Amino acid sequence: MAAYRGLRRRQGELVERDAQALMGRHGSSAYYNARQLADDERQGRLVEIDRPSGHWSKVRRRIGALTGLKGRTDSTTRRLGE
Repeated sequence: MAAYRGLRRRQGELVERDAQALMGRHGSSAYYNARQLADDERQGRLVEIDRPSGHWSKVRRRIGALTGLKGRTDSTTRRLGE
């Protein structure tokens, strides 16, 4: 059980580092970039050996929580859904 908790903690730290890196690199576009990475991962266009499955969705959610952009959709994506 302790090994599982350690793994979860390390994965959480990786999510935090990637979220901070995207925000530092892309500023206000970080949420959009994380969403693209999450979509690419979900559709099989992005496979990373050093990131667990679903990692970029967690990063997107973390950036959303930090920036207040949770669940926000840009106008182009909104129009595509109409």
